[in-house]
Amino acid sequence: MYDEALQFATERHKGQTRWDGGAYIRHPESVAKHFSDDLHKTVAVLHDVVEDKKATLQEVKDLFGSKVERAVDALSRRSGESYKNFVRRCAKNQIAKAVKIADIEDNMGDVSATNSESVEKAKNLRDKRYIPALLFLQGDDPKY
Repeated sequence: MYDEALQFATERHKGQTRWDGGAYIRHPESVAKHFSDDLHKTVAVLHDVVEDKKATLQEVKDLFGSKVERAVDALSRRSGESYKNFVRRCAKNQIAKAVKIADIEDNMGDVSATNSESVEKAKNLRDKRYIPALLFLQGDDPKY
């Protein structure tokens, strides 16, 4: 299932780039490397396809099943949804929660590699968004 999901995500993210100009698919692949099981790896590689409007939840369900679709749905931030509410919603699905932790860790790695002209912005993102969300998801901040 993971190989099919990787192919699907690669096709859907084609032409999309990361902050460093590299192919976007490198990020979902990196998140997937945090896992050894097929289910988590599949959800990880698909985690941005719906939020980025590259696929629909119905497509995900039809191709990968309802368990994957529910996790990808939990990982897809809704229009107008605050980041904090998104993370809280995501935490209710155990697969999505694990993938979101890996996603944040991967994003924090990107933040620390950011070039010097945007260091302050990157630190703010890390300190105000990623670290509090990670602490909540790991159970270290129940008041989040």
